[in-house]
Amino acid sequence: MNGTEDGPSPAQVDILLFRMGGVALGAVLQQIAYMALPPSDQEGQTGVVSLVDVLDFRGAVTSWLAPKALYLAGGAGQQAVVVDNPEEIVSIDLDEIQSLPDHLLTRAARGAFLGAFVTAAGAPVLLLDLYAIHGLAGQNRHNAGQQGKSS
Repeated sequence: MNGTEDGPSPAQVDILLFRMGGVALGAVLQQIAYMALPPSDQEGQTGVVSLVDVLDFRGAVTSWLAPKALYLAGGAGQQAVVVDNPEEIVSIDLDEIQSLPDHLLTRAARGAFLGAFVTAAGAPVLLLDLYAIHGLAGQNRHNAGQQGKSS
């Protein structure tokens, strides 16, 4: 479970851990170019999406403790996903990541998860695909715009 000082071994991946709505979540560090405070005018930033706008936390996320924008690596422009309260970075073996059963996923969020794993402390973590989440947010905005036009 320990990577080298320069990063994980080839059979490992670094994961940024955070919590939202009481759920332990993780993001693959290779998908993140950098982390910063979210823009003050997030509504006007089309490339910045909030995780709560994509995933259904069933009302559990009521306030933000320490929001951070995770800017996507390799993305054109300023594409980011806003998450809350990043906690730590851990290295895990790739074979520790387990796929999630389809019946646990809603149709809207099916592509948002890479799988799940258990930390060394025994805590289950859902592993997110930040690229997919950013794409799902774009689809949600497009669908909402189409619904508004048909009303």
